[in-house]
Amino acid sequence: MRAQCTRRRLLGFSFWDFLALVAVALIGGMLLLPRLARTNCKTDRVQCVSNLKQLGLGFRIWASDHQEQFPLAVSITNGGTLESAESDEVFRHFLVVSNEIGTPKILACPDDKERRRARSFTNFSNANVSYLLGLDAKEELPHRILAGDRNITGGAMRGAVMLFSNHNTAHFGTDIHKKVGNYVLADGSGSQATTDMLRRQLEAGSLPVRFAIPRVSERKRATYR
Repeated sequence: MRAQCTRRRLLGFSFWDFLALVAVALIGGMLLLPRLARTNCKTDRVQCVSNLKQLGLGFRIWASDHQEQFPLAVSITNGGTLESAESDEVFRHFLVVSNEIGTPKILACPDDKERRRARSFTNFSNANVSYLLGLDAKEELPHRILAGDRNITGGAMRGAVMLFSNHNTAHFGTDIHKKVGNYVLADGSGSQATTDMLRRQLEAGSLPVRFAIPRVSERKRATYR
């Protein structure tokens, strides 16, 4: 009889102990999840900056073979994209440097849920591009933004081109990196930035400045959500 009671007490203790462990695990998970989310955000930004630096290097390598000019300053007949500067098909500017950057995977920011990483440049499109392109970036103007997160906003839109004539209107949107962003300059240096840093960079690089924004249709964006 005493042995049976002992077994019941042990079984009862094990059951309550199990509940306590579950409760501790749930509470611990609730406390840990926000920290993990913040860690993932930081990791995404680091990867994004790395992508942009590789992209900047690719453009500079291309320029070294084309009289120190980026594709946007070189005619299509000579392998550039000058005549397509304000085209809606922004991805074509990146196709030109496909040999230099090697893989289209670096053109999709890991925090951009509305863009898909492409495995190859076959059927490559705006839907595979997270980054805007500085149409006025030049080797001799190293402080101008060459490429950056497409959530830079606040300029006047003309088709696929965003024009800034006042740096104080620029800011980062909420759809990528939550009101912050990244960019690479014409000299190849990449940086994480706040809106204040973005405005100072635009002012340092001189205005006006134009950005080609890789846009996709609302219907296509919906398929990624």
